[in-house]
Amino acid sequence: MANTKLKNSRALINGAVLGTQTAALNIGTTSESITEAGGSIPTGTTRILFIPEHAIHYHPTGTPTATFGHSVAAGEPVILEHNQLNSKFIRDAGGDTTAIIVYLG
Repeated sequence: MANTKLKNSRALINGAVLGTQTAALNIGTTSESITEAGGSIPTGTTRILFIPEHAIHYHPTGTPTATFGHSVAAGEPVILEHNQLNSKFIRDAGGDTTAIIVYLG
């Protein structure tokens, strides 16, 4: 399973070089989405590659906590599909984490 994620991430990162926007964002002190944390999702974005600096949990439709939601290790890439762009994130240890975000069209 991890192998598949890594292969997909490499393909997305390679595709991102061809004109896709990237950003770094502090997120996760409380359960918040990218836009609630001050980010802006460009029009036409269909997927987001999200790479957190610290361990987080996220949930595409609910409110994650440090123990509820999809667990993501520090540095592990997450691919959010078009129906998950408003996912909420929270850092497991509290406080903000910096995330690299690649918006893919």
